[in-house]
Amino acid sequence: MRKWSVSAVVALLLTVGNAQTQLLPEPRTVVQCLDFVQQYSDRQESADLKAGRKPDYRAYSGQARAMAKLCAASFKVAEVVEADLPALARLYIEADEPALAREAISRRLSATNLSEAELADALGTAVVVMTRVPRGVQDIRLAEQFTARLDALSNGMLKQKLAAHKRMAGYYGSADLDEARTLAHNVTILELVSQLPSEERDKYARQNLSVYDRIAAVYANRGQTEKALEMFRKGRVETLRQGRAAADGTTLFDRSIERYSLLGQRGAPLTGTHWMNAAPGITQLDLRGRVTLIQFTAHWCAPCRQSYPDFLKLHKQFGRRGLDVVMSTQLYGYFAGRQNLKPEEEMAANREYYLRTHKLPFKIAVDEFSELPDRTTERRETNSGKYFVGGIPQIVLLDKLGIVRMILVGWGPDNEMRATRMIEQLLKEPPVSGKR
Repeated sequence: MRKWSVSAVVALLLTVGNAQTQLLPEPRTVVQCLDFVQQYSDRQESADLKAGRKPDYRAYSGQARAMAKLCAASFKVAEVVEADLPALARLYIEADEPALAREAISRRLSATNLSEAELADALGTAVVVMTRVPRGVQDIRLAEQFTARLDALSNGMLKQKLAAHKRMAGYYGSADLDEARTLAHNVTILELVSQLPSEERDKYARQNLSVYDRIAAVYANRGQTEKALEMFRKGRVETLRQGRAAADGTTLFDRSIERYSLLGQRGAPLTGTHWMNAAPGITQLDLRGRVTLIQFTAHWCAPCRQSYPDFLKLHKQFGRRGLDVVMSTQLYGYFAGRQNLKPEEEMAANREYYLRTHKLPFKIAVDEFSELPDRTTERRETNSGKYFVGGIPQIVLLDKLGIVRMILVGWGPDNEMRATRMIEQLLKEPPVSGKR
């Protein structure tokens, strides 16, 4: 094994970010290298804060990845002892070397003399490896098979099972894919937490409060609003029990409950300090007279970006029949790698992004920049505040009277089908007088 010296680490840090860090004992083994890389961001953040420097998380990530590559190059899959192969696979993942990660974990899983704990460690690592980019359909099938094999192990492996199901739920949730599996994995997480020893249950319950929200979101998207609200309320009760409410006693679940309480209510007009594809001087858009589909979006939101072709298709299919597609976003003070942008600079970037790159013909309302969370009183007058947006893309469908008839969070084949069916239904309803 080649020696990875502290001087090499320092030289690397100076090369990739002019970073300052404490000299630590030289990592020599696979496990030491993995620990060094995984702890780097937290350690560097602490050092920067202590020195009065602003943390640079993007730089930390790049530096950690470069160190992982340097360290991983010291090992070969065929030469590492079998017990270290899961750690080596994880190190390769940190180094952005997925092919080597697969090779390492495949060698470990091929062993025939693994104890239950060793098998659980290998299977859990395999789930991580198979759900990292790049991944294909076969990779996800394998990840599901590895998770099922974990589930077949004894309750002594509950933590490994939890980690695998969290990984799978995160994969499906982040990509808005296969809501049935999203629901199944999140329900299993709550079941596994309930089986933990009492002294550990609260810790894991605190870490998994968002599971209630994810389960409820599936029910809500399916139109099972009462089941969704029931799950949101359970999450709220658990949040309060864990002492995790905000200073004013509210929780994120209160916001979700308010969001779906909008169903059947008159939708608030969209406002904007800035507008795109709208008449000069517009400040407010009344949402009555036609069927309206609102998407709450952002330039940094990958799922939003991936949905734009579908929204263009809906516009082409239903626009002449009475559907208006509109969007709402806000200024963020940055765009891609450009920081501390003035409003006019960010609006210029927005126009390039939405109008020229994606060729969106929709009216787009743009709120001013604010760092305050949407649930605060100061933000209630923003569009996202009025519609209690918690995750984007959030889609709101209003009928010709401006009544909220559907709320969807996330976009994928299931939600596209639901939205299309509801648009068809709303367009068939009697017309109303008045134009916007």
